[in-house]
Amino acid sequence: MTELDFIEILSSYGTVFLVVGSFSGVLCSIVTTITLRRMDQSVAARSKSIDIVRSWSQDEYVNDVFDRMRDMLHGKERPYCDATNSLSSTASDVLNYYEAISIGISEGALNERIMKKWWRTSFVRHYIFLKETVDKHRCFHDMPSLFYEFERLALKWRIESDRVPEFPKAPTLIVPNKKS
Repeated sequence: MTELDFIEILSSYGTVFLVVGSFSGVLCSIVTTITLRRMDQSVAARSKSIDIVRSWSQDEYVNDVFDRMRDMLHGKERPYCDATNSLSSTASDVLNYYEAISIGISEGALNERIMKKWWRTSFVRHYIFLKETVDKHRCFHDMPSLFYEFERLALKWRIESDRVPEFPKAPTLIVPNKKS
């Protein structure tokens, strides 16, 4: 094979090389665009998560709800009203709040890692405390998927952790011995 034959073969395949080169360039552009969009969505979800945590931690209503939830954990309020077969307003508010967070995470609107770092302990603790109440409400009202996203995420976060959060203990009153 002479040099002229080699050049002739290359020129006949030149179109193929050009098409393959163009195709790989387009493919590379598509992959880059998809990657950048996913990165933008991830940055947006992180930013949105931080904004939500900041705004909720400063919201008077949300703070009131979680103050009432602390009271419920200490036995000052019941989570379920047997007379009306309904959740207490505190239990309902907390469960709806956590369900919204869970849906935001499952849909990618909120960053799970950030929300988990901020909420995991109370999320799991409140799930454990309200599980029986939610099951009772689901059964009585025939709503088996009620608060499903919250339950799914709470169980996931509970399993991912080595330690299971304990219920808060009531403070122990220590009375010093009086010497007569």
